[in-house]
Amino acid sequence: MGTEIIINKGYGDLEFGMTVPQTESILGSKGAPEASETPLGEPLSIVAHEEAGLTLFFEDEPFALKSIEIYDLDSTLFNEPVFDLGKKEITEIMKKNGFPESETAQEDWGETSLSFPEANIDFFFEGDEPISILMAH
Repeated sequence: MGTEIIINKGYGDLEFGMTVPQTESILGSKGAPEASETPLGEPLSIVAHEEAGLTLFFEDEPFALKSIEIYDLDSTLFNEPVFDLGKKEITEIMKKNGFPESETAQEDWGETSLSFPEANIDFFFEGDEPISILMAH
């Protein structure tokens, strides 16, 4: 079974609020984080761990883990293999686990997003196949 997505907490052993060195102790070092900015102009550091199927986003000073983009096909959500599920199944699982409110949008780049605001999680689809998940804190 793959790594578990833990709503509003993290991904496996990664927890929101960790520093870059703390995440490196779990995933290994990827060199210097890429410097960027949030849409509001705040500093942002990005670390891609392609072999783990993750991109980590660190914000604030000192930098703390705020968002995780997941594209690891072995990931699980509530013990279900999330990348094997469609929009309907993900919606049912989220409702069953206390997150009934969802929003769907067609993104400018062509993907469809399925968002659960209370869970701070967005699922991105090509057709009915999930291709990535973005968790935030």
